[in-house]
Amino acid sequence: MASDLDHLLLVATPEKIYAISPEDTKGFLRQFQLMTEMGSLTDLPQFSVRPTVFMQEVWSDGRARVLILIGLR
Repeated sequence: MASDLDHLLLVATPEKIYAISPEDTKGFLRQFQLMTEMGSLTDLPQFSVRPTVFMQEVWSDGRARVLILIGLR
């Protein structure tokens, strides 16, 4: 069945996240990789995901901070 969770893929766009379940998941991923390696016909605008905001949120979580500090040993 195409809706099997083992074949579920999440596709993120700037506006939404879509859940798809292609019939041939491995073939879909191979083709996607090939198309990605070919590049874009148009220039894409550069953008930043602002990793500092992410790190601030992680650092404000006490459990995450402990795990980070333990991992540095």
